[in-house]
Amino acid sequence: MSRVPSRAALVGNPSDNHGGAVLGLALSSIAATVRVVNRSSRPSLDPELMILLDAARAVAVDAGWPVPDDLDWFVDTNIPREVGLSGSSAIVLGAVESLARLVGAEFVPEVLAAMALSAEVDVLGWAAGLQDRVLQALDRPLLMDFAPGLMVDVDGWPVGRYTPVDPGLMPPLVFVAYSTGLSERSDARLRRQGAPADRVQAVMDDSARLARSSLAYLKAGDLGSFGEAMRGSFRNRCAVFGVRPEQIALVETYEAIEGIAANSAGSGGSIVGAAVAGDPVDSLSAVRRVAADNGHGVVVWSPTPGSGPT
Repeated sequence: MSRVPSRAALVGNPSDNHGGAVLGLALSSIAATVRVVNRSSRPSLDPELMILLDAARAVAVDAGWPVPDDLDWFVDTNIPREVGLSGSSAIVLGAVESLARLVGAEFVPEVLAAMALSAEVDVLGWAAGLQDRVLQALDRPLLMDFAPGLMVDVDGWPVGRYTPVDPGLMPPLVFVAYSTGLSERSDARLRRQGAPADRVQAVMDDSARLARSSLAYLKAGDLGSFGEAMRGSFRNRCAVFGVRPEQIALVETYEAIEGIAANSAGSGGSIVGAAVAGDPVDSLSAVRRVAADNGHGVVVWSPTPGSGPT
């Protein structure tokens, strides 16, 4: 059985698709659980789930794993669907890991992340990057750098430089707020590039710079600059991708709370916020109040599992 958390990118997303860098974290309190066994029955699964599971199986077979033809899958998830919190990649990654355990294949999490990406990009034809799956596979705060000179080949799979971030350096409050009314398949947003390729690359290079700088800000305890890096990352996204007005409004709703910096958590429908000034207890109270007034869900990040959706 494999349990894979959701994730949120704080700074740099989605520059991972452009040789960039992203600082993010895993949301361990909401997760997908996947188990696979040799077939003994024929449970009925949602066809959309089977698309993900079949893609994971295809990648495992291509990797030479002795995957049986007949499998029973068991999937459970409490990750909100299609709001940019990587619910689909959690299932795909969980499926790849479950298959590895089933057939006794040796693996490292970084390779599983690359295999899960291949299932979504090469098999399903979706637009996606490594950062989501790396955060989910390693299940901790990370600065992920995908600069071409840092990428290495591990067992035939691409792996970047993944630097663990001490959870104690993170802002005292990090949360995700989401609106199911803004749901959209996560890969759709990145297909709507409204700028020339060289312009997109330049802006994503700047987002990567912000992500790399953000770790230095955390180490220096400079939460003000960290918050500005989050905001700059979102401005860059808006500058070159088709960000819906509703998503911009969602970010602005939480930016209006004193001491909160916000960014898009993924591709749409959710935001990630951090308390970078003021009393984090007061900030959390304000966040919960705003979420309740607007019908949003909230997940508060914790260094250890335990704070689920509210």
